[in-house]
Amino acid sequence: MRKKIPLVVVIANDQSWGMIRHSQTLRLGHHIPNGTELGWVDYHKMVEIMGGFGACVEKPQDVRPALEAAFASGKTACINVKVDNSIISPGSVMLANLGGYKCE
Repeated sequence: MRKKIPLVVVIANDQSWGMIRHSQTLRLGHHIPNGTELGWVDYHKMVEIMGGFGACVEKPQDVRPALEAAFASGKTACINVKVDNSIISPGSVMLANLGGYKCE
């Protein structure tokens, strides 16, 4: 924000280190919490405090208006999108498959 670059960042906030959590679950066959749960973090508020634009989105239909407002602000922006942490991303499967593990 110091350089006033109008960058818009979208965070898919699953309240955890989701890719690590899910890759461990895929490898082990079950999930034992081991430091991957974060709880809710107001990333958008951190950006607002530093003079940028921040928005929190909880519904899919609110993503587009938040993005439009972020771009219209002309500021560095953070769109903090709450996502379901039970959904396994393709990246998690790829990470789990590293080192010879095969997950379907």
